[in-house]
Parts: sequence; structure tokens; C-alpha cells
Amino acid sequence: MHKSNSIEADYLAVAIRAGRVQVSLNLGKEIPTDIVFLSSSVNVTDGDWHTLMFQRANRQSQLIVDHKLPVVTELSAPGATHLDTDGHLWIGGSVHRIHGLPGPYLSGFHGCIEHVKVDDRILDLVEDRKVVSGSVSFCGTDRR
Repeated sequence: MHKSNSIEADYLAVAIRAGRVQVSLNLGKEIPTDIVFLSSSVNVTDGDWHTLMFQRANRQSQLIVDHKLPVVTELSAPGATHLDTDGHLWIGGSVHRIHGLPGPYLSGFHGCIEHVKVDDRILDLVEDRKVVSGSVSFCGTDRR
């Protein structure tokens, strides 16, 4: 989700970086050298299914992977409380590059996503999609 093509405007992005889930966001008040990054300590590139939960309330953001501690919590800059984006949710990557993000955010997602829930609503990843960029295929339902 983003408002412009730069990290200097509101955005929320999730990536796999060095095998760990990382979330980056700007609620419009951060400067490029002070962008919020939340990084999990859980390796998610082991071939198993994992659960990612990201929550945000006002300035506080929280990342939880596999319902385990430690919970990663960060605060956005004072005065920043709302995520003001264009309303589009890009899953797997965006056709619009956000300048200033590290490489893993720009390469797109390779893997399986079982479901996505936003504001207590589970998205239908087939029916709700508007744009398909790149290849989309279905993962097996065999969970270990």
C-alpha cells in the first residue's frame, strides 16, 4: 500500500529479507534516514507454513510471526497516526517501485500465501484481485 513512488510518503510494505519477515512503513512523518523497519527473528524460508500478524494502532506497529515471542514493536514519528494510501493492496509486489526501499522489497514475492486478512476480512486472493502482474500459480494444499 502506498501513496507515491517514494518512501517519503505514506506506505506499508512487507518483504522476506535474509530469510526473515520485515515490515517497513512510513505514516508520512518519517524522513528517509529514519524509516520504520520491523524485523522478525523467525526464519520463514524453511519450507514450512508460517503465520504473520501485523497490527498498527496510531504510532505503534507490531509484528508477530508464528504467534511467538519476541513480538517486534516500533513507534512511528510523533504526529504520525494514520496510514494514508491510495487504498490498493499489492500482494507479491507492485508495478510501482517505491524508491528508497532495500532490494528484497523490489524483487517480488516467491512462495505460497494461504490467506490474507485485512481489518478482520479474509480476502479472496482470486476473486478480489484487479491486476495480475507476473505469474500467479496455486500452491498445493498439503500442509506439513
